[in-house]
Amino acid sequence: MKRSTLLLALAMLLPLAAQAAEVKVEFKDPDKMVDPGNRGRERDRNFKTLTEYLQKLGEKLPASQSLSITFTALDLAGQYEPWHSQPGSEDIRYLRSITWPSARLQFRLSEGDKTISEGEDSIADMNYQLSVRSDNGDRLFFDKRLLQTWFDKRFLSTDKP
Repeated sequence: MKRSTLLLALAMLLPLAAQAAEVKVEFKDPDKMVDPGNRGRERDRNFKTLTEYLQKLGEKLPASQSLSITFTALDLAGQYEPWHSQPGSEDIRYLRSITWPSARLQFRLSEGDKTISEGEDSIADMNYQLSVRSDNGDRLFFDKRLLQTWFDKRFLSTDKP
């Protein structure tokens, strides 16, 4: 009996998982970006994290839509200052008032063959340190918040830029 109840519950959840828009994210010329991360492995981890975050934001869009985002520039909040690090310690991003997060991205929102919206935006949060931070140690908190603000204004707001 328990197994059939579990299967029924999972079957009911499947349609909910399929109701998100498809979101594709690309990072164009990552080696030319200002600061996507300190090293190759970390850069790739940051790209993966930001991609997953944008795909999660895409759950707010109708399932019939698809969104393509291409980063042409990325500068994460803060910067590495290796001269502060202790030998063998993990690199730390130092957040300064002059190291705000910024990105330039191209986007295309479509439904079937019809383009709903497309363009290129340059986004930045020069006042990123002035707001309340509730990140639980998320290393990309400010960068995600920048993307969420852009996403909400660009695709969900009735007062679009």
